[in-house]
Amino acid sequence: MWTALSVATSFCSVIESTNPGYDKRFTRYTPRNQGTSYLRILGPVHGPSGGASISSLICRDVKEFLVALCAIRDALGIYVPGLGTRAGHRAAAGAGIAQRGGRRVNKAAAADSEWVHLGAVGPRAQFLARSKKRHPES
Repeated sequence: MWTALSVATSFCSVIESTNPGYDKRFTRYTPRNQGTSYLRILGPVHGPSGGASISSLICRDVKEFLVALCAIRDALGIYVPGLGTRAGHRAAAGAGIAQRGGRRVNKAAAADSEWVHLGAVGPRAQFLARSKKRHPES
């Protein structure tokens, strides 16, 4: 959720005040503007693959948080072994398991696959064009 709004806000930073879409841009300048931006990002019309997390994931995270909070309370605030452990390559590296190889994803292709609000698609193109002009590949 936060990432989607941050991305949309940075893309919309290229919209100038003379542009007709200026009043519809994503911004966090004031609490009112931030609230409107959040509501547009979190709209259920975007479906489960865009905008907000689906309700089952939110419920799962809240349940995990409550279990962790109870464990910390029962331990009187002392470190609880196994709580908040990592999964994936970082956990394997911490356990001394070396992972090598595997499929690599092109960063440009990965960036294109990210969900972007329809209101930020046009500014995104302008933002990327301006960035490529400012930082040409050498």
